[in-house]
Amino acid sequence: MEEAATNEIRMETDVLVLGAGAAGCLAAYGAREQGARVIIVDKGALVSCGCTGAGQDHFGAHLNTGPEWDADEAATTYYSRPGWGVSPTLVEKTFSKIVGSMVKLMEDWGVEFYKKPDGNYWRCQALGQPGPWWLMMKNGRYLKRILAKGVRESGTEVVEQVMVTKLFKEGDKVTGAFGFNRRNGDIHIFKAKAVVLAMGAHQSRFSTNSTRNPFNIWQNPSNTGTQIVVAYDVGAKVKNLEWCTSTTLPKGFGAPAMCAFGGMGSSMRNALGDRFMEKYHELGDKAPRAFHIRAEGQEIAEGRIPLFVDSTALSIEDQEHLKHNLLTVDKHTFKDYLEQRGIDIGSKPLEVETGETSGGGNLHVNENCESVNMRGLFGLPFSGMLSTALCGGYAAGTGAGQSIKGAKELGDIDPVLVREEKGKLKAHLERDEGYSPEEFEDMIRQIMEHYMGHKRSLTGLNIALEKFEMLEEAKQKIKTVDYHEMTRAQETIHLLRYCQLMIRSVIERKGMRGFYNLVDYPPKLDPELRDKYVVLSRVGDAQKVTFEPQRQEDKGVHDAA
Repeated sequence: MEEAATNEIRMETDVLVLGAGAAGCLAAYGAREQGARVIIVDKGALVSCGCTGAGQDHFGAHLNTGPEWDADEAATTYYSRPGWGVSPTLVEKTFSKIVGSMVKLMEDWGVEFYKKPDGNYWRCQALGQPGPWWLMMKNGRYLKRILAKGVRESGTEVVEQVMVTKLFKEGDKVTGAFGFNRRNGDIHIFKAKAVVLAMGAHQSRFSTNSTRNPFNIWQNPSNTGTQIVVAYDVGAKVKNLEWCTSTTLPKGFGAPAMCAFGGMGSSMRNALGDRFMEKYHELGDKAPRAFHIRAEGQEIAEGRIPLFVDSTALSIEDQEHLKHNLLTVDKHTFKDYLEQRGIDIGSKPLEVETGETSGGGNLHVNENCESVNMRGLFGLPFSGMLSTALCGGYAAGTGAGQSIKGAKELGDIDPVLVREEKGKLKAHLERDEGYSPEEFEDMIRQIMEHYMGHKRSLTGLNIALEKFEMLEEAKQKIKTVDYHEMTRAQETIHLLRYCQLMIRSVIERKGMRGFYNLVDYPPKLDPELRDKYVVLSRVGDAQKVTFEPQRQEDKGVHDAA
């Protein structure tokens, strides 16, 4: 890469935020509040990148209005259950005590929530929450633009169109990152006193739905595991990768809106016209996503398909609100989809399907959101929706901003590692024969869908790891024609590593986590592992697996690797 090697851009800052989605925006804002110089980097554009780039219709928050379900304690209890993989102290510090002020901040920045005539928020209950925590956003389609404006006004320096591929460290301290501009190939070397990872909580491009298009999916297709991979490769501990989710989609349309349907009172029905969710969970249609997926799997296995979501019993007012205010936020073309299929949801049920699977995982952090074994590296302890991303990002950015106070020196960047990273990019560009990124990624998807889909077994997962070992060797044969395609190649390489780490975590956990069971293992979690994290880390070239207590509160002391 001769041209890129002569156009190397070096930047220095106090706090480097990687990822400019909702979490990254609030991380930058939180660090700026602490007086830190901040650079935020994303491979997309600030106004449209991240899971909120296309808009958001619901914001999950308790408001401490009096009822037990609306109190901080209820939220802390709910989100510290084993499935979320986070301790009560972290939930309280990074969400429960923040979300109320986050609602106020969003309103100050220009977000509008629907309110009742008496001035109270219009709230609804869905997806297993203990009360009507969902606030519905009036102008959520423009949320990312609102967040971007807040970031720029905070004085954060913004670097767009740059994909980060590697973190640098000095001893057990992260010192910066390497990236390249996906349009012109410029190399970017960032030095920082602290780095915040905010590059996406849900990884989905290893799976597709009935559209067979990996970019027409529920979660943001730009999330391909980079956040987990760069942390793992630099030696940081990562956790909770065995957590998996899925959702229900309108048939052939990659946008769920199930929170909107369920929140407004729509019901799931099978081919016989029967409501079935009550058989599988006490909350019925308001049950958590995982129970919807398990219920749908059982209905499908017993032949009661196709499945539908029925909104015909809703009032005219609620139907109109659903059609015109909520569904179009999940995807702007939702009304077009309904019109082209000739469906009026007020008079006819909408056919739905079980959508693609999505993987999770987080940096293993202490109560200050700093890596437990890698100084200067910060991240969200958990995220699953907009409000946890905003609150967790803010907490991580605040922690990073506080950590650099008194720190005078920037760490060093190893020039050998810089040359190696440049060499990897150059090799892909110079290769005349080999796999395109699309071809290579499709091989990953085939393996994942066959062995790591909605039905799984330990036997199949081990076979998948064997097949991925072969792809590890084959990834050297990926060829690219330009820097835009180079971005796809790096996403594919990260996706491969992420899938390997996720499968390893599922194998170690064995029992259920999310919507799936392993058919050759008892369906309940091992009691010995129920309240423990599955933690993966890299020590030299070896992988280390540990089980660490979830309820043990980290006080900021760094563990030995």
